[in-house]
Parts: sequence; structure tokens; C-alpha cells
Amino acid sequence: MQRTYWNFAFVPDQYVGWYRPAVRAALDVARDWRPDVVLASGTPWTSLLVGRTVATRLGLPFVAELRDPWTGTTLSRTAHFGWRARLDARLERHALARASALISVSDPYAEELRDRYHVPSHVVLNGFDAQRYAGVPSERPDDGVLRLLYTGNLSYERDITPLLEAMASLGDDAARVRLDVIGNGDLPLQAHFAGVAERLGVGASVRWLPALPYHAMARTQRGADVLLLVTYDDPSQRGVYTGKLFEYVGARRPILLVGMVDGVAADLLRDRGLGAAESTADGIAARLRGWLAEKREGNGPADTAGTQVDDLTRESQTRRLEAILVEARASFGRRAPARA
Repeated sequence: MQRTYWNFAFVPDQYVGWYRPAVRAALDVARDWRPDVVLASGTPWTSLLVGRTVATRLGLPFVAELRDPWTGTTLSRTAHFGWRARLDARLERHALARASALISVSDPYAEELRDRYHVPSHVVLNGFDAQRYAGVPSERPDDGVLRLLYTGNLSYERDITPLLEAMASLGDDAARVRLDVIGNGDLPLQAHFAGVAERLGVGASVRWLPALPYHAMARTQRGADVLLLVTYDDPSQRGVYTGKLFEYVGARRPILLVGMVDGVAADLLRDRGLGAAESTADGIAARLRGWLAEKREGNGPADTAGTQVDDLTRESQTRRLEAILVEARASFGRRAPARA
């Protein structure tokens, strides 16, 4: 019932009531100051409709940034269905087909937008804040315990069961692996996974800890042996990086991805030597044994190299965005726009 109500009441999303005030406010600003380009970022999708309207009214190039796919993915299909899915597709076309440029967060999604709308489409990644981790040491106890850290919320789709099964399969070494989950606010979900851990005999190895302040999280991440990234194992999610991945990259600790092993996030880890991606308990267990061996020989896995991720900082990605906006302004009017 709630889903049906939302489908009728909130088109394209719950921020639709902001559309008219936002357009008016933008046009008021433009009376005294004329921008060179209009940039809108979604979600919320209402912001893309605002940007498209403002750019049209002012006769300016419009650049639309989609931090998530609007239509055509598992996430959008589970949110809306039938007539609503068709309406969302029409609204997306209305907002994007006349844009001067489109921005997405990965190559597969950018290619999909390019094929759909025949508009120049680019990739700007979330990136990480290099200053956040500058000078933060990696202080890890030399006690032989392999410490895995997950920060943020879990879900039934972001399933840690394969990891718990892998820990349980380690025999006597299972007691030498600890998983800390920091910040998961879904108590029923926490109880579910805690029950799974208990049934597998590794309940004592999993700790559920409250969220930490932003400034404290960098030190905690740097103090982990391995940072855990859990992704949806669904073909429609191959183009998803997640912002958490880049946060982990900035911490310069090895990353274990559990879930989608043939997506862009897994490719990034493998190509840059930042960690490993596994979807099965056996594969995860093999990785854990390797890291446990490093704990026996020293203080565990070393930091990942910093030089190979310089282009993944937010500063570097912002420069990419700047270049896209400059090109959109320079080429405005040269390209015949598609029909909305």
C-alpha cells in the first residue's frame, strides 16, 4: 500500500514539491548574475528537471550528473513498476535528451547514457578526500589477530553470510579473525546476521559497534588489517562503485570485496593492486588464510601504494568535472540536440 501511494504521489521523487520554488530561485539569481552553464546532480531526480528547465529558460548549456542510474536497473525496477516505470523513462528522456553533456559514475553507465541519448557522456568518480587521511598512522596491535572492518549499513542484498561461512571454515584459525561492523543502524538486520554468525560458531568473532564521528573514522579505518566492502551480487550492478569504495581507497588498507566479482569495483581493486574480490566462502577463506600468514610473519598486510590512486582523489575528479563544463560551454549550439 505504501509503495502504491508513493508511486502516485511522488513523481519523479519525494522532492517534487521543491521543483517550482527551485526554478524561481534560480531564475531570480540569474537576474543579477548570468552563469555560463547549468549543472544539476541527481538524485534527487527533481533536481535534473529543475536544471533542464532553468537552462532552457536562460538559453544556457545544461549538464546533468547522475550519481545513480535513474531508470533501467534493478534498483529502479524494484522501486517502481508498470505505468510508473514508463513514466520515469519519459521524464528521464525529457530531462536528458537535450543536455549538452551527461556525467555518470562509471564507464558502463556512461556508455548506456551515450547510446540512449546520443549526448556526450563522461565519467566523474566520487573520489576520496586525501586530506582526511594525511598523516594518520596505521596503528595495529601485533597480536596475531586479523582485523576486518566494515563501516556503514548492511542489507539482505549486501550479504556477509559468505564471509561468516569462510571464517567458520578456518578451523582453529577462526578465532584469529575478527570482524567489526561499525554504524549499522538496522537492528533487525543486525540480529539476523548475528544469528547467522552464532549458528556458524563465529558469533564471538563479530562485534557490532556504534557509528563514529567523521574525524575518528579515518584512524579506525587506518587501524584495520583489511577493509570489507559488500556489494550487490546482481548483473545490473556491474557499473556500481559505491562511495564507500573510494573512502576505503583513501585509507590505503587492503580491501576485501564480497559480492560482485566482475563489476567495475572489483576491476579497480584488481587492476590497481588494492585488494581482492570474492563471492564464495572458499574464495574468501583462501584470502583470509593468506592474510593470516602475513600476520604470523609480521604485522599483517602492508599499506597499498599511494601513488597509484592519485587520480582518484576528489581534487583530481573535480578537475575532470571542470573540463567537462568548459567543453559544454564552448560547444553549446554546435550540436543538434535530440528530440525530447
